[in-house]
Amino acid sequence: DGRVICSSIPTYGNGNDAGNEAGYIVGMSTCYPKPGSVKIIDGETLTLESIYNSTKEHAGVMGLFYLLVAEQLPYQHFRHSTRSSFFMDVNNIFLDN
Repeated sequence: DGRVICSSIPTYGNGNDAGNEAGYIVGMSTCYPKPGSVKIIDGETLTLESIYNSTKEHAGVMGLFYLLVAEQLPYQHFRHSTRSSFFMDVNNIFLDN
């Protein structure tokens, strides 16, 4: 139906240390839709969309997609607080500054 389930935004490094290399993506934001708010139907097609700036050369680029699903949400019982498991669909969108 064309709806966006989730978007992920990159964090760019600004140094020389491993894991913080200037100009490289060193992290991605996450999203956690409310459990049960997204329903995936058997046979449904999901699309990952990665966006790149085509005015510059890119090496080693890729789109990543992580999806955790459950046939049915597990029963959650907590005595002292309300807490829920998370089930998410992630649509990573890579942007180049």
